[in-house]
Amino acid sequence: MDSSCRSRRRTSCATAASPAKSGVSTGVLEYVECVADQLTSKHGGKTFTCLFPKLAKVWSGEVVVFSRITYKSKADQKRIMNKVIGDPRLAKMMDPANMPFDVSHMAWAGFKPIVQA
Repeated sequence: MDSSCRSRRRTSCATAASPAKSGVSTGVLEYVECVADQLTSKHGGKTFTCLFPKLAKVWSGEVVVFSRITYKSKADQKRIMNKVIGDPRLAKMMDPANMPFDVSHMAWAGFKPIVQA
């Protein structure tokens, strides 16, 4: 990993900390941000590659970051997101021009649990 990639990762981690703190302070149950560390696996002598880099259109030198936020309910998610988006501490960071990554590579969705242990 080159030094510019390490620098972007540090900036990204620092950037992620602000909305995480804001979300947790408003009721998020869990906020997890992960960096990919295994994107291939071998089974039966074949190598399989994870689809995350392709889905995120990762360029050379970039890394895949995955985040997961857990809310008590859909109503809580909507309430909390409105507070986080309106948090003045995050206004500058929420401007796409100030992001430490290319926002066109982002994807997000809501998922409903079907199995919990």
